Amino acid sequence: MTKIALFIVCLCCFLSCDKKIKQEDDFVIFKVNPKIQNVAFYWKDDNGTILKSIAHLKNKTEQGNKELIFAMNGGMFEPNNFPKGLYIENFKILNKTDTLSGKGNFYLHPNGIFYLTKNNEAEIVETKAFRNNSEIKYATQSGPILL
Repeated sequence: MTKIALFIVCLCCFLSCDKKIKQEDDFVIFKVNPKIQNVAFYWKDDNGTILKSIAHLKNKTEQGNKELIFAMNGGMFEPNNFPKGLYIENFKILNKTDTLSGKGNFYLHPNGIFYLTKNNEAEIVETKAFRNNSEIKYATQSGPILL
């Protein structure tokens, strides 16, 4: 079985939090080297149904004879589960870059894009500096940049 490390950047910002994290044990850390491990983004199954859960993702990867070794939600989504801002999966732009202004975490600055190239190089850039090209295999946009 092919091993897949699914590491989608989780870019979340909590403006107010009444419970502070006091120990490292409160975190799950999975470090991946995309040059060695396969990192992929998934949004829908082969029938076009939005996955919505890690259990559905696990089923999808197993059906493709792959082993899911780590997964996390790593995007910002609209209420209809459509990606908020840029989303590229397997070189296909499934949602365009959002450069509008608005309310909520997504529009906090700096807004940025995390992407992986076909050579498995990971990059993080501010949205205003991002230039799409045929080398980008996966990308997701978020605001603010939190890495």
